[in-house]
Parts: sequence; C-alpha cells; structure tokens
Amino acid sequence: MKFLGKPAALLLGLAFILTFASCENAAGGGTDTPATYTITVASGIEHGTVTASATSATAGTEITLTAMAETGYERDSYTVTAEDESTVSVAGGKFTMPAGNVTVSAKFVALSVYKGFVRVTGATVSGAVADSKVFIEGRTVTIGDLWVCDHEVTQGEYQTYCNFGMAPPNYGQKYPAYCVNWYDAIVYCNLRSMEEGLEPVYKIEDETDPSNWKDIASRYERYCGPSEYNETWNGVTMVGNSESTVTTANGFRLPTEAEWEYVAPEETAEFLKRNTPTLEATRLATWRGTKKTAAKRHTR
Repeated sequence: MKFLGKPAALLLGLAFILTFASCENAAGGGTDTPATYTITVASGIEHGTVTASATSATAGTEITLTAMAETGYERDSYTVTAEDESTVSVAGGKFTMPAGNVTVSAKFVALSVYKGFVRVTGATVSGAVADSKVFIEGRTVTIGDLWVCDHEVTQGEYQTYCNFGMAPPNYGQKYPAYCVNWYDAIVYCNLRSMEEGLEPVYKIEDETDPSNWKDIASRYERYCGPSEYNETWNGVTMVGNSESTVTTANGFRLPTEAEWEYVAPEETAEFLKRNTPTLEATRLATWRGTKKTAAKRHTR
C-alpha cells in the first residue's frame, strides 16, 4: 500500500473546425456574420492535459484555459500560438481570441517534493536478473515512472478512511497499519484517491466508489472489505488496465510484483519475495490469523 501510480496514456488534441458564411437580410442587403476562428489543443502534451472554454470563438472573445496535471506534476505555463506563429498573451489562464485560428498548449513539470513520496524514474528491463521470478530470460518488462510512499501506511492514515475488520492493532497512530487484508487495501487506496481529487484505480462491477461495493462493511463513515473469501471482490479490475499499461488512473494503488522488485533495495526485495503473496494469492487470502490458509485453498 505504498505506491502511487501515474497514467500511461496521453490525451491528444483534436482540431475543431467550424465554417462560416455570409448571409443576407430580408431586404436583400448584405450583413456579414462575424468570423469565427478555431481553438485547437496541441497534441503530444506530456504529463497533463489542457482544455479551452470554447472550441471556436470570434475575435475579442475571452477564452479560459484549464490544465489538469498528472500526479506528481504541476502546470508550469500555458502557450497560445497564432497561425502566423506569433504568441498570444496569456494571463491568469485566460487570453483574448485574435482574428485567426490558434493552438493552445501547456507545459507540466515534476513537483520537486510530493509530500510523503519519492519519485522513482522507470526503466525497461530486458533479460534475466539474478534470483528474480519477474525479470527472466526472454522477457522485457517496462516499469513506468512512480511516486513511491516513503513510509509504510500508518494506523492513523489508514483509520482516516477505513476501519479495522477486527480489534484495532496496538502501538499507536504512527505505527504501520496491520491486521488488514487485500480487500481492505484497495478500499483504502480508492477512498484516499477520491478524497485527494485523484481518479480511483480499482473498480468492482464498473464501480470505483467503495461505499457502493457489494458486501462493503461500514462504521462511523469508515469502511473495510470482507473478512472472508469473496468471489465478487476477486473480480476487481484496474481502470484502463491492459497488457502494456498497469492503469490509466492516477490514484493510489498497490504495486505490481515487478514494481516491488524494481524499487526495493536488494535486502527489501528478498524479504518481500519471501513474505509477500502473489497477486492471485492476495486476492484470496485475508492475512488474518488462520484465514491465511485461504490462499492455499483457492489459488489456481
């Protein structure tokens, strides 16, 4: 429960074209319709998206730009370029439409500090890595850039959104959270994502709000997942998941096995390989006392 994902897809700008023509009044006199010009969002914008308050406008119209940065990034600047390649002035995210088509863009830069997280640059790993079951001969694995929590999720952080399904653990609010299962973990991730304005990663039956998930347990407006094997919850998927993309959502999530091995120091990675179940096992086990045997009973 330490990782923060980033979307792998970029939104490409589309050109919207609106034609205009002259019209005549009833008396036969000529009255020109004000010229309308298009506003195009540039393609290939990295680490965020930008939208304009209109896709076309007449000269002199005030246009408002809105930028949405990926997690771990912030907007640095806007750029509006006219057809003659001159730059249109932008102030406070707004510009005045010139007499001509324009293209809008934005530059996004990485946050120097994302509180509680450290930035890890991804890489493509080809071939075998000693003692790894992920990085093996004949396989190429690409790890995207990640924001990684610099500490284990604490009991205090966990209880902001979730209840413990059994008696709360000891040691205090700043001690790592335990007595939670994999179901609880995805509830925590999605609830925290929603609270912080991020897109939740996990969905069950096309629903990303855990409060609407079947068999969710709630108390005092905090939640936890089932304590027993649950077929519905085992059908959880990640938004935008594909063979090449872990998720297109920018919310909190658990790491993949490959991300664990890539990010963790050698000693930590070895510990995790010995003590962390596979993804399939974590879907089936509850990590609570004798419930650990559920993984052995149900792992296919």
